[in-house]
Amino acid sequence: MSRALVCMLMAAWTLGELERVVHTVEGTLVTLDCSCPSLTYTDDVFWYKQEVNSLPDFILRKYQFGQGKNAEKYGERFRCSMDVNTQEAPLHIERVKPSDSGVFYCAVRPTLTHPLACLHKNTCTRLIS
Repeated sequence: MSRALVCMLMAAWTLGELERVVHTVEGTLVTLDCSCPSLTYTDDVFWYKQEVNSLPDFILRKYQFGQGKNAEKYGERFRCSMDVNTQEAPLHIERVKPSDSGVFYCAVRPTLTHPLACLHKNTCTRLIS
């Protein structure tokens, strides 16, 4: 029996807020959007997951050129495809599970210009099972 999952996207990249609801079922691929209007070849993209009453947990860091780094507990089911031409860095979750529920955040860091500072712009995605 499949369980339905609902994904609500709230992007804070512009002055207004964009909300999108994505419906999926357990075992399928879900993509969580991250729009980055100023994304360049020197930026790194980070994704985090936050569960209720917990701090955000590092999922992955994606480099424009190269594989990047995934947290061991998230394994290969979580991956990011970064495209500076479309200004997008979505998170793809393969074989989605109810335990994947949480609030997801993406952040961009310009590694050459501000090596220690994350930008305040982010995407907040709520995945509910």
